[in-house]
Amino acid sequence: MNARRPPLGQRLAGRVGAVPAVACGLVLAAPVLTWWAVGDLGGDGGPDGGTRFVEPLVRSSVAQHALGAGALVVLLLALLLRGAVVRWRGYDPCRWSVVGPLVVAGLVSGAAWRVLTDVTLGIDLAVVGVVFLVGPLVGMLVLWSAGRAAWIVRREAARRGAA
Repeated sequence: MNARRPPLGQRLAGRVGAVPAVACGLVLAAPVLTWWAVGDLGGDGGPDGGTRFVEPLVRSSVAQHALGAGALVVLLLALLLRGAVVRWRGYDPCRWSVVGPLVVAGLVSGAAWRVLTDVTLGIDLAVVGVVFLVGPLVGMLVLWSAGRAAWIVRREAARRGAA
């Protein structure tokens, strides 16, 4: 009764929600982990106190560290499971071309959010850079992923229709 179990990637790809869960873990953990890794840029804002362009969602440093450590665990687990799925030869790696730009958009967004929540003493040019440069970049990456996903769905529908 020593039946050989199929590889982890094959078992994950066979489950309906496993691969999208891994992809969501990568996409959602990337901005939180980047935001946490960059850390607080402004400190207390100097003698005048300074102002923030946007108030951070989490102000407590303990909560920030817990959120960052949780995002790190989710990201590492998602990367491990992604590696197992991609190693299995029966899964189409073309689908990960949708997730890659979304992860990059998350990394850029996490750093941009840290800049927006920075304490400044006046008008900060970094905020202008985030609004005019990072916003369109993230928008283009998300549109690229949406277009790529539509292309993959259309290709798979055509493949099923021909079969």
